[in-house]
Amino acid sequence: MKTIITHLVCLLGFILSAKAQTEVNFTKLDSLYAYADKNSSVAKTNYQQILLAKYQKIAALANVVNLRNPITFSLTDNTTLPVSFIPANLLGGGPAGTFKQITLGQQYVSNFNIMPQIDLINPGAWAQIKTANINEELTTTTNLLNKKSLHESIAACYYNICSFKEQVEITTKNLAATDTLVQIVSNKFAQGLVRQQDVNDATVSKLTLQDKLNQLKISLEQQYNSLKILCEMPIGTKIGIEDEMNYNQQFTPDMDAGSQLQVKANILQMEYAKADLRTNRLSNLPVLSLLYSNSYYQNSVNQFFDGNPNNKWLNSAYFGAKVTFNLPDVNHLQC
Repeated sequence: MKTIITHLVCLLGFILSAKAQTEVNFTKLDSLYAYADKNSSVAKTNYQQILLAKYQKIAALANVVNLRNPITFSLTDNTTLPVSFIPANLLGGGPAGTFKQITLGQQYVSNFNIMPQIDLINPGAWAQIKTANINEELTTTTNLLNKKSLHESIAACYYNICSFKEQVEITTKNLAATDTLVQIVSNKFAQGLVRQQDVNDATVSKLTLQDKLNQLKISLEQQYNSLKILCEMPIGTKIGIEDEMNYNQQFTPDMDAGSQLQVKANILQMEYAKADLRTNRLSNLPVLSLLYSNSYYQNSVNQFFDGNPNNKWLNSAYFGAKVTFNLPDVNHLQC
């Protein structure tokens, strides 16, 4: 039994180790960009923000007419009916100036009402469309800035890795050559051809290169970890970069960075603030709405949904126009 458990534990450890040691290879920077755009949280957040801005624009368009179609259904049991006072002379008896108590109404009241309503003139909702359009463009521009910042950080890590890899390779070769030099100087010292100082100098040079090599390896590992964080890679992923660097590449004008995204974003933020201010001001203007009402009701002294043929459901309907406006508060007056 213990042997079986041991084998299962070893198998589980092997599986976890295999998953943890997933290797991802990149030969070009563009392939790394594509991986980051697919897996990074920045790209996923950008997508959700664009989607939210589109929904806000759709909501602004739908809010122009602001169609509302409330349907209400109520059942009321008047356990105690209201009492009214009627002049006694109107009821055929009693001196003038006196009143009689009369209970009016019926105990069971059923009411079903449909009342659609749309806005014909709504300046605040019209202004909101422009605000939503600017917000969508601003969101797109901001997302491009976030993507640009992510790509710049990835490019810095990528080329730092390429640089550190070559430095490690060159330093390793120099260390091997220095080790050979130490052996040669040590042999000459044994033969009395050089001084002890020469041996010490060669040894110090070797130790210095060894320390530099260790520092380069640590810096290289740090850049790999930074790249994993930027690309949302599991910490156990092994990254392989095999890109042949072109050190003879000549500068051309089209390589000059000329992005105007930040300027565009600042302009859009200013336009959005102006549009939002205009929307808040226009929201205080009157709104003209068209409405319609169609009601069915039944009153009964017996029960709800009285089946008595003499107690049918009654209908009433009307349509009309309504003007509504809000009195400006202190905040709107300050605007």
